[in-house]
Amino acid sequence: MLSGVRLEFNVFGVGWYSWVSTSGYVTADTVLIQTDMTPSGTEIEVTAVYASIEGFELEIEWVPFDDLLADSAREALEENLRTTISELAGDLVTEYLEAYAVDLEPFPGVNLAMELASLEVRETGLALTMDATVKALGNLDLPWDAGSLAAVGTRSWSPTEPFAVAIDDDLVNALLFAMWAQGGLAFEFDGDALGALTGAPLPPPLGPVQHASLSLGLPPVLVPGDDEHDLTLSLGEFVVDLLREDGERVTASVNAAAGGWLEQQGAELAISLDDRPRHIEVEVGMLAAPASLDPGDLASLFRLTTPTLLGSAGAFTPAIPLPGVPLDLLGSHPDLVGKELMIADATVSFHDSGWLTVAGPVEVVE
Repeated sequence: MLSGVRLEFNVFGVGWYSWVSTSGYVTADTVLIQTDMTPSGTEIEVTAVYASIEGFELEIEWVPFDDLLADSAREALEENLRTTISELAGDLVTEYLEAYAVDLEPFPGVNLAMELASLEVRETGLALTMDATVKALGNLDLPWDAGSLAAVGTRSWSPTEPFAVAIDDDLVNALLFAMWAQGGLAFEFDGDALGALTGAPLPPPLGPVQHASLSLGLPPVLVPGDDEHDLTLSLGEFVVDLLREDGERVTASVNAAAGGWLEQQGAELAISLDDRPRHIEVEVGMLAAPASLDPGDLASLFRLTTPTLLGSAGAFTPAIPLPGVPLDLLGSHPDLVGKELMIADATVSFHDSGWLTVAGPVEVVE
């Protein structure tokens, strides 16, 4: 709806009336346009357009009967509006939707590309389905249909919040796999930093530690949790390599599964893990140990240390970026540039079917 419209024009005659030259203007209190559109995949078809002009007035210089022309001019303008909108609106909306295709680097060395696959109109809003491809840059390309352990079918969902997104755990685990593949889940610490991570310096025979490295021999897997946890993070091979201050090396292969929760922190979903020993499944095998020490005893010490280590893993566990809508997609007005529509105070849940859902109110952020 447009209010307070004024349109100035010039008139030039042709043929026998080429001597005619005048100017004028039209005004309208409101111009109301209603458009019905039907989505077909990612294309938009305009099925009906309605246009009405209220409070229309026409003024033409030195033409005394402009009032007689006003109704015809108004009807002609309404018809032109209907024709123009019918021709342009479908392509314009399709362009806006195509602008939602993104190509970004959510984590160093990991590329995430998304494009619109389908559009569904519901009573609660628009449901957009996106196709996503994840790549480990310069290292490994994941197949486009890479599967996961728990995704089941298509998510049937009619949220009532202003902004909501459902993410297949295929995508979450593909991101984790790509991070692992390009080495983004390997960490090194000196003895003091490791002590800060575990809450205290490691005692003998594991320490004192001069240098420590943590790496994953297999990619982590994120699946829905139990009644108490949003999710379960499984680590197939978590290698802890400790170089003691006396030069001896202690290396363990830790297999663990820990429950945890997802919570919104700014524009990201952060993972926190439950460090209570009874909620963590741990198996330890020794890869290297001083000859004077019993490997079984060392494995028991690692089993005791692992819950604390995993509970502190939030310091380096990657967060999941939340999608936002850049407002400059809607136009080039200066007030829209550099601003995004983001979800706030999100409610997060990881369903048994393997879908991560995030819903909540929205706010504009810069």
